[in-house]
Amino acid sequence: MGQYWMYFNLDKRTVCGDVGKLGESLPFGGFSKIRSRLVRPTKQDLREGAAQAIRSHKKNQKEYSDPEWEDTYTKEIESMRLVREQFKTNPNLDKNRPLGAFHKLPAELISMLFLAMDDYMDIAVLALTNTVFFEEGYSRLARLAEEAYSWAGDRLICVGDSCRIDDLPTGVFNSTEIDELRKLMSSGQGGDNDHGDRTVHDAFEAAMSGRLPSPMSSLLPSSWSWSLTNMGSRRSIRILLRMSKLDKDLYCYLEGLTRYDKEDRRYPLASEDRPWVLCNLTAGEYVRASAISKLRLQPGQDCELDYGPTVGRGLTFSEVVAARFCWSSDSGIAMVYEGDIHRGVWAGHRFEIVPLGHVRRLEGGQQWKDVSEEVAQEMKDLWKSEFEDEWQQRL
Repeated sequence: MGQYWMYFNLDKRTVCGDVGKLGESLPFGGFSKIRSRLVRPTKQDLREGAAQAIRSHKKNQKEYSDPEWEDTYTKEIESMRLVREQFKTNPNLDKNRPLGAFHKLPAELISMLFLAMDDYMDIAVLALTNTVFFEEGYSRLARLAEEAYSWAGDRLICVGDSCRIDDLPTGVFNSTEIDELRKLMSSGQGGDNDHGDRTVHDAFEAAMSGRLPSPMSSLLPSSWSWSLTNMGSRRSIRILLRMSKLDKDLYCYLEGLTRYDKEDRRYPLASEDRPWVLCNLTAGEYVRASAISKLRLQPGQDCELDYGPTVGRGLTFSEVVAARFCWSSDSGIAMVYEGDIHRGVWAGHRFEIVPLGHVRRLEGGQQWKDVSEEVAQEMKDLWKSEFEDEWQQRL
């Protein structure tokens, strides 16, 4: 039959998802949001992301063909051309728009200027004035979104509804947290299973006071006119209504960057020389993206591997975490797979996804351990047991 499962962010005290039975969720994207919440891009990645946004923006200017907007775009582009002509003799102002007196400021001071700002719309508006400012504003908004939405470094666990209070993973909970769970159970907020044993599944849910943001949540209001009345302050709405179409096009990249449900962020700086890894900060272990990518290769096949954090479609870093962070006192997982998923070796651990060269220094001189091959074999066995001969097509 199988039991029902929910997963939690213990440090943010948040119910992250009610995934039902594992066999109906783990191989079918039920844990898909984990990956995007764990990615921690570097400054270098954010700079490249900003540069890509600028390149796409310029391409849109050249290729825009909507007759209704074409005249407006043409006038705005011509206006910008005249500004660049006026300042083209000054090499310090070779940007989309001139920096004016700001060109004398060191880059460090410009960074400090953005770090001192905490109003999202102010950051976006200043970022739109110049490509130099756009890079800094892009990075600042990305970090603010990370602070608002990230689970990197937090304890994550998926709990089955047959888990007992005397059977929690060792070293994950402190005495205060366990006492809180016991009180919630004694007050009737814990559940009983079919055998009459006290479980902690409902107590976990009751203890988690935090709530996930709405899928439509964003630090910045949408630029689409239909949503202006529903999102953002009146001041933000006025700014967006007065914004030129060129600026609004570029603003969309910033708004998308700060959206909670933005699952398709691109991290282009990934290669064999700069591979990304899923880090278990608690155990000091990591899994290479390329090890997951390699599973799709047929014997003797030679093709380019994926070294980035968004590796995979059906099998991603989300499923790797999910297959190792579940915990229950009952072995029912509603899957053909016979591994001990219900006794996850990573239950309650802390994770993040970063380039290998940017992994954190472990405490006490501990060295990182590469468990890529071990984990890849586990995931291969799981996928083969669930999908049989079609397992590689479901990766």
